[in-house]
Amino acid sequence: MNTKATILALSALLCGATHAADVLEGDFATITIGTNTYTNAHLRAYSAEYGSLRHDGGTERVKLADLPEPARSKFYDPQKAEADKSATERAAVERKAQAAAASKAASETECLLACKRLSLPYHPYRKVGDQYYDLHGLYEQLAHKRVPGTFPEWFTACEGPWNHYTVMQITSDGLLVEHRRTILNLTGNGAGNREESLIYFLANYPFASSVVDGHSIAFIARRAGRHRYTDVQGATRTIEAFDYGIPCDPPKSPGTDHPAAP
Repeated sequence: MNTKATILALSALLCGATHAADVLEGDFATITIGTNTYTNAHLRAYSAEYGSLRHDGGTERVKLADLPEPARSKFYDPQKAEADKSATERAAVERKAQAAAASKAASETECLLACKRLSLPYHPYRKVGDQYYDLHGLYEQLAHKRVPGTFPEWFTACEGPWNHYTVMQITSDGLLVEHRRTILNLTGNGAGNREESLIYFLANYPFASSVVDGHSIAFIARRAGRHRYTDVQGATRTIEAFDYGIPCDPPKSPGTDHPAAP
């Protein structure tokens, strides 16, 4: 016989013998566990806490801690049972963390693809004033093409067949953005569609230094009240204002107010 094959076979036999030795088994003419008495019973402890009891009436799953003495001392080790329980709990926590990480990675990928499709910057963590915000839910709603109903204070501006957002003017404290939209006639009376133009003020747009007048942009920004500016004719106008916020890193430790709820 090949020497290497012989060594492998012997190793397998030894490992099998060791594994078999680790499994405690025993036979009982009768054994009483709690209020139940079993006859012609064979007990196999398949873990530090539980065993399988085969008897005349069938098979039972029993807790080794409930065995009567002296069987309990033979089959049940409290320290080993506690260690196995802790290991099982740690493994469950690790599996849960791995599943959460995988789900988060998949969600991030979906959000990034949606942002690429919409030409939308992806900044899920923002700081507006002294408050932090987590916008993952909003980006996920966009990725799944759902109406972002749980983020009423946040405005999403994306190019589409009926909406266009263009930089109208660059000011010292932000951007004047023109929102051109088509109001569809759904009455069927032949009046046709109506074009509408709105002007917004956008603060803290992170790419403001690279845009020029007439540049199309897309953004998600928080409503910030009203903004007054002077147009090219010298007239003072009051328009709706939005604050993009400052993109920031996620929180480094639990228990902080970073990020906050939307």
